[in-house]
Amino acid sequence: MDLSRDDRKELRDLAEELDLPITAVSPNSDLSSHIPEHREAMICYVRECIKLARDLGSPICKIFAAWPGVVVRDGLGHYEYTRSLPEPFPDWSGERWDNVRDSLKELSKCAEDQGVVLALQNHAPVTMDYKDVLKFIEEVILILRFIQPLIEEY
Repeated sequence: MDLSRDDRKELRDLAEELDLPITAVSPNSDLSSHIPEHREAMICYVRECIKLARDLGSPICKIFAAWPGVVVRDGLGHYEYTRSLPEPFPDWSGERWDNVRDSLKELSKCAEDQGVVLALQNHAPVTMDYKDVLKFIEEVILILRFIQPLIEEY
């Protein structure tokens, strides 16, 4: 994220020189939080990753709907710490889905504007399989193509 414009160009040029395409930028994202400040910070982070993908010539920014996180200790990543945390909102699964869908709606517009494909990878705890990913895609497309223009009309 903290690469300057010149650094990004240098990295892109080096990748091209080595004939090593940068195929994707992949932030570990969690768009499901019920805490608006956390969700908005994550949306900003993913927006910056979309711009990074564009600057590096990557056609794809691959994201997660939810991500438990990883703890880095002594230079090593550990999942067991975050996996053992209790779910803070155990009865809010439907709202989590809505949070992700609304975030995807916003981020898909950003990705389109930057010429980057936003790719959603299934990852627990919100998208358990490819069917959940397809359902998100259908819901976001429905909102962007049909519902949003009607709302803007009024």
